[in-house]
Amino acid sequence: MRPIAGDNPEQRYAAKWRLARPLYERHWDKQRIIDRFSVIDWLMRLPTELEQRLLQEVCTLERNLSMPYVTSAERFGIERGLQQGGQKQGEAALLQRQLARRFGPLSDAGAARLASASIDQLATWARKVLDAESLDNVLDPQ
Repeated sequence: MRPIAGDNPEQRYAAKWRLARPLYERHWDKQRIIDRFSVIDWLMRLPTELEQRLLQEVCTLERNLSMPYVTSAERFGIERGLQQGGQKQGEAALLQRQLARRFGPLSDAGAARLASASIDQLATWARKVLDAESLDNVLDPQ
């Protein structure tokens, strides 16, 4: 079975918007919208710039429908989370390039460890990459 919109970020953005928009147009309560949007968000990850564009579309739709489901404080939290997520993705991508150059291409398990690591863990590994003798020495939990 082929995933919705495949690997094309613009198509995923369009598909995510087509799924999210009716949540607001049905005049559901805030929690119901958040619950369903969370599932959509979990299933359809977007690059940071498209995620921000989608957030702008949602905010515009809310204003047009006079239904402020996302408060300004929540919007600030969402934007801050997007910025931190972008920072983490950038750090993980840089570290992956460094590791690949030093030790060869990462396995799927190694790439998954990078993707799920915290910013602090990525920073620790980045410090170790220059002196480590092997990939295991870098990613070792000690």
